Amino acid sequence: MHSVSGAMLWEMIRRGRWQIPGWFLFGNAFPFLLYAAFSHFQADFADPSFVILHVILLQLSMLMFGLGIVAAQGSLSRLFLLPVSTARIVVWHLLPGGLLLSLEVAASLSMQNAWFGLRQPVFGPALFAASAWASAQMLVGLSHRVLRSILLASIPLVLSFCWFAARYGQWFQQPSYYWYEVTTVEMCTAMLSCAICCFLTVKAVARDRCGERLQALPLWKAVEQALERIADRLFRANAEFRSATDAQLWFEWRSKGIALPTIVAFVALMNAVVVPIRLLITGNWAESLQDFEEFAIGAGLLLPLVAGLAGLLLGTTYSGPQSRDHAATIRDLNTQEPFDQMSSFLASRPITSAQYAAVILQTAARAVGWGWTLWALATVTGGFLSLLTNVPLPGMVSSSGSGWYLPGTLLAAWIGITCVASAALTGRFARFSMAFVATIFVSIVFNLVTDQWASQHLKQILLLGLSELICLLILIGTSLAFASAVRRSLLSPRVVRRCVGFWFVLNCVALLLQPPELPPSVLPCILSFTTLVILPFATTPLAIAWNRHR
Repeated sequence: MHSVSGAMLWEMIRRGRWQIPGWFLFGNAFPFLLYAAFSHFQADFADPSFVILHVILLQLSMLMFGLGIVAAQGSLSRLFLLPVSTARIVVWHLLPGGLLLSLEVAASLSMQNAWFGLRQPVFGPALFAASAWASAQMLVGLSHRVLRSILLASIPLVLSFCWFAARYGQWFQQPSYYWYEVTTVEMCTAMLSCAICCFLTVKAVARDRCGERLQALPLWKAVEQALERIADRLFRANAEFRSATDAQLWFEWRSKGIALPTIVAFVALMNAVVVPIRLLITGNWAESLQDFEEFAIGAGLLLPLVAGLAGLLLGTTYSGPQSRDHAATIRDLNTQEPFDQMSSFLASRPITSAQYAAVILQTAARAVGWGWTLWALATVTGGFLSLLTNVPLPGMVSSSGSGWYLPGTLLAAWIGITCVASAALTGRFARFSMAFVATIFVSIVFNLVTDQWASQHLKQILLLGLSELICLLILIGTSLAFASAVRRSLLSPRVVRRCVGFWFVLNCVALLLQPPELPPSVLPCILSFTTLVILPFATTPLAIAWNRHR
């Protein structure tokens, strides 16, 4: 390479040859599946509610795309010793990443428009993607990852997303129309935002590169100390455990399981804060409360996706640095003595694979239980306030499939967190990711081919046959997994009997609550869904045993 900048660009392409396309397909999986389901039920995509769905799904997809680019680029701190200026390091992370994120957003929206006949804007979101990437660089480039620095670095990113939401309506208002026309003022605002964020990131990284710590105000120090005391009480920092299993359960919940309830609580709190702000601005209580309830109900569809990300964290065996020195940098933790409270080497833990699997499943159940309960409380509270104030409830509440919604979101979140955690616990997550990406690609090609060249009757036959084949494969795979777990003494016959009984109960309840207008092709999907609920009880101990005994 003739320059460090060229080497950085080559390294991003080299390291991201699988990660960037993989995260791109992963970020498109949920929107495509959701829009495919709406197309199957012949939903009207011109409905204003799809504008809200577009804004939410676009931000989630951008998060997935950005994670792939960040993984390909690596951290800024590893480049601090290179003979190159801080500005060049920041700029050559910002420019290729921003351009790539814009292209991914434009490609994603264009494919959705072409496939489902949507009319989503492309240029505006792609322009915002570059601006958001510049805003996120200060947060990504942090080495002093303390609470005060993270909050300060998050301010530009939060402001940029608020500005983006205002392009689809008014500030602190529900999105009501698409952002088709990009004005000159908006383009200049996005470019100015990129320039300001780049300047601030260079200053922050230069300070970080010199090892200067961000000093805290006395009031903020008191807040941090109060948070520390609360965390010590919640997580029993100095507790003594009766067994290694209890210690492992405490560790998994404290370091990983708490992530899902925290995310749900944060989102619910932010939306609860927006309601009085909108009330002060508009003076319309009914509209603010109705928008809150619609968002709360719609957020249930995103709960399985967030649970899947939490499952990825739960399945990672590396505990990460656990230090009470909140000013320690990533480089300090890599060069000094490790602060691990639990080794990342699974074979060294004084518990069996079955016990460790039970710990993982208990942590997942607790995380899903708390996260789903917080979401359900927010949704029910909004509905109760709507009834008290005579505000009309969203139409989804009175739909024929509303009886499935609450238990369905709970079980879908359980499937998301446990199946992803089981795949990650094998220690071979890259292979599962490639298989997942290949499956998404094949499904996209299959849907494109059937939409273009197959008649409606033939498409229904193919869809029914495919759903039956997938259901059969899931049933056979689940049976083999339970048989293998019992044969290796990883699962007791009593647990198997309970899982089978629970599976029968779920299918009976699903058949009782099913709407009468459901097509026959949905029944195999219901059977597959209920089978995936009990699958982690067999795959989790098998994955851990596969990882520990190589």
